[in-house]
Amino acid sequence: NGRPFRVAGPPVNPVPQNQFANTQALDLNWASTATGGWFDVPDTGGKLSMGDQDFTIEVWVKLNQLSNTSSADMRQTLVQKKPASTGDKELDYLVHVQRGNFVVTPNYGKTSGFTGRELQIAFGTGSTFWGVTSNLQVSDLNWHLVSVAYDTVNDVVRFGLDTQFETLAFTQNPRITNAGPLRVGGHQNSTGTNNFFVRGRIDELRISRGVVPINRLLNHEPT
Repeated sequence: NGRPFRVAGPPVNPVPQNQFANTQALDLNWASTATGGWFDVPDTGGKLSMGDQDFTIEVWVKLNQLSNTSSADMRQTLVQKKPASTGDKELDYLVHVQRGNFVVTPNYGKTSGFTGRELQIAFGTGSTFWGVTSNLQVSDLNWHLVSVAYDTVNDVVRFGLDTQFETLAFTQNPRITNAGPLRVGGHQNSTGTNNFFVRGRIDELRISRGVVPINRLLNHEPT
């Protein structure tokens, strides 16, 4: 949407797993609850629609502000995958790097004592949505590698925050897929309003089919 811009000072150089040079990160240039940076990736050929397949999403994040549970504006949406101008019941998937006050039903994992800073993943059913909320949370303004691995074989989600990991079981609920774009850095609601932006910087976003082993995540040296 014209707001994000490249900045010097990435979290790592080179990237540990692949030794690729890394000289810049992306500042999403958040301004207010109504104005933040985002970009869309078209889902050409359905390559970003995961269906009932395993997948892993990982990214370095450096927030400028931490969330709480005071309002919906505190939700910081890393990625959403759904058609434009539809509600979250149409989600292929969504990941929050800060949950804010987002309530999913059913919700697996953490169910009380929320701070609004928890990692979270959500899915749509076509008529409602459900998800898994982690106890792991970004609680400072430093760079962190965040990862979410969805494992359909074992019915678990593995959340990662740097070198900390938490595996949470869930019960399978209906899930839908769609040809909507992948939005990075923000959320769009059913009326086409853009909101719930990441307030900070991201780097090295990677989405993989399959559950990426911990020792193959981007912040691990190759073994």
